[in-house]
Amino acid sequence: MSNMETTVYIQDTCLHCHRQIDWMDQKGYAFITKEVSNPEHREEFFEHGGTGTPLTVIIGSNGEVTSVQGFQRQELENLLEEKN
Repeated sequence: MSNMETTVYIQDTCLHCHRQIDWMDQKGYAFITKEVSNPEHREEFFEHGGTGTPLTVIIGSNGEVTSVQGFQRQELENLLEEKN
């Protein structure tokens, strides 16, 4: 079992955010969401290079940080399967 941590930065009004969250739920991926309207979460979002939502930040068990901008289904699946 992996110690990977996955965070998805979202906006309530973002259709792609909701599509990605639904897809990740269906695939059984463990993740947390953080709403960028929260000032603390917005600061984290920008620290990870966020320019739009969704932004997915994956921290592997080795501490390696990978960010995916937008709902990039194939890239996310490859990363989440590889790091799991």
